[in-house]
Amino acid sequence: MKDNPTQIDGSSNAVRRRSMLKLTGASLATFGLAGCSGNGSTDDGGSTPTETDSSIDTPTPGDESTDLSDVSIDYWNTVNVQSRKAKAVSQALVSAFTTNTGAEVNMNWTGYGGVIGAKWKTSFSQGNYPVLYDSTSAWDGQFQEWIHPFSEYQDQFSDDFLSAIEWYTPLAKEQWNGFGKDVIYEVPLGFSVQVPFVARMDHFDEAGLSRDRFPPKDYDDLIDIATTLQNDGPGEYGYQIHGTKFDAFDARAPTLVSDVGGEEGTFLNDDWSDTYWDNEAYKTGVRRWVEIFTEHELSGPGTPTHDDESMVQEIVSGRCSMTGGDFLNHPNFLDAAPEMMANGDIQWGAMWQGGTSDTPSAGFIRPLTFGITKPPEGADSAEWEKQQQAAIELIKYFTSKSNQRALFENFGLMPIRDDVWSDLPSKSHNVYGAAKTMAENTEMLWEAHPATVSMQYNVPGPELQKALKGQISPAQACDNVAETIRNDFL
Repeated sequence: MKDNPTQIDGSSNAVRRRSMLKLTGASLATFGLAGCSGNGSTDDGGSTPTETDSSIDTPTPGDESTDLSDVSIDYWNTVNVQSRKAKAVSQALVSAFTTNTGAEVNMNWTGYGGVIGAKWKTSFSQGNYPVLYDSTSAWDGQFQEWIHPFSEYQDQFSDDFLSAIEWYTPLAKEQWNGFGKDVIYEVPLGFSVQVPFVARMDHFDEAGLSRDRFPPKDYDDLIDIATTLQNDGPGEYGYQIHGTKFDAFDARAPTLVSDVGGEEGTFLNDDWSDTYWDNEAYKTGVRRWVEIFTEHELSGPGTPTHDDESMVQEIVSGRCSMTGGDFLNHPNFLDAAPEMMANGDIQWGAMWQGGTSDTPSAGFIRPLTFGITKPPEGADSAEWEKQQQAAIELIKYFTSKSNQRALFENFGLMPIRDDVWSDLPSKSHNVYGAAKTMAENTEMLWEAHPATVSMQYNVPGPELQKALKGQISPAQACDNVAETIRNDFL
């Protein structure tokens, strides 16, 4: 094996986000998006994906003679939840794996609620957990003691794969650095960048706005464009925000905070000893987010209970002219409005670059990862090791080049492998261009603290809803969240 930065080096020094950006600059600059709109031959026998071709290429990425016929594994899958297509592709990949290897895979089609709520943590604590799961990496610090670190079995993956994720390695190490180990705990599948814009460009036309005005260049520009869309365009609302407990600090507000504070727009300071929730960046960013609804009245009356997933129907129906939401919704847009996506009437746009000179921010990189677990107490260690090996082989299916090329169409995730980025097609809806721009212009990610779920959803959600309803000020909401985090988690 070659030397590579995923290997544990014993250093206790945290890798800074700035270093990650310097490392990845050249790679991201080659994130070519043009010239691959049709099917074509690829170096591993796959095909360049198109959004009208729903076929799934599932080559055996390793030794085709691998026999796992005596192995049965449990796999908890969350990547299926955002769209029907994601679930269908997961099923197809697992089916191909079982056919080719003889292994049995018992799927648990779980949702984010199991990870965010108490269900998973309770099961793990009781020793009732799978050998393989996928999840959002920032949420998984709560499982750290049960995770078999990727750094300990990375040599079972090809040099090509390890080289293709080198850009991600320092980012992953830093995400977990509060545990004091220079370790990568989970295997990356792909990532989203939070939070992009999506808009009806035909509404821009009818409102007399040039399409070049999209996406907004800063907060004032956002308010100006949304006001014009609402006053002069066909939609009811110029810019819909999402206020549910699980979306309030997930689908726009965080980027308005990091726009002001850069790295001080994350949850915690470097050593995880204190929270930033009551600093000026938070109070300014949260106030701006709340005022979209309360002062500018650009978001619908149901905003305090509006969720990110509803944005697809509201944009497609024309009720809303512009909103922000996760790239994971992209497959749903393709299903609901293929013609508008194809002709560019619905387009994705990048969040503007803000932050500070030390820590630029155009949003947060949100990796989705696979975790392989250690054997529970009392388990047969030899049998569990065989199951771990089967899990590794299944991960190789999801991370093969051909399946990575189709990752965005199938799951709404940017592929983690930078050696397939140049194969992604240019499209009128601009999803790849938006994701590429945001990835180039941000150094931000959420910490994998054991209490990240509470710090992102359970604690701030109710307080931000109170602010949207005018029951407390945005500043008071931030103070309340900070106090709870310090008292309960730090």
